Amino acid sequence: MNRTWTSAAPASAVIDSKRYRTLVAWFLFAWAAGPGWMQSATAETAADARAVEELYERFVSAQNAKDVATVRSLLSPSPQFQWVSDGKVFWGREAMLERMVTFQKSEVWRVEPDRAARQYIPLSPQSGYLFQPLTLVIGTAQAPDRLAFLVNVVCSKSERGWEIIGLFTTLRKPA
Repeated sequence: MNRTWTSAAPASAVIDSKRYRTLVAWFLFAWAAGPGWMQSATAETAADARAVEELYERFVSAQNAKDVATVRSLLSPSPQFQWVSDGKVFWGREAMLERMVTFQKSEVWRVEPDRAARQYIPLSPQSGYLFQPLTLVIGTAQAPDRLAFLVNVVCSKSERGWEIIGLFTTLRKPA
């Protein structure tokens, strides 16, 4: 095998070199800033997690009270708001509310979050993701269905505070 060596590094090596320098720069920053920098980030993350969890609790309370106005106020007014439900995509909060109201016509409608299984994942200083298993109790008072769902909630911080920008729901499958 005949190899030709040149003094110019291939593009991938230059990219890897840039990534390496960036990684080293972040390491040096973290080291120089000391443990307070990480504690501050952790404190901010904890505060954001509490804010997002409180937002979701207000959302659940409003749904259970069939309070559409409050539910609307907790959802982002952005046309990019998205709800994925039963394999269907609904863009914008009004489309989501229209569908939700049809479900809430049931004699029984109650969301029961599994708070112990809830997980918050920060995405950025302005956004977070809440994994929330729940049971939806829906149907007649005599024989309501109990549907286990996995709900993924994407929240963003705006000038109005934290709001829900996306809801992704799927039925929970048995293990």
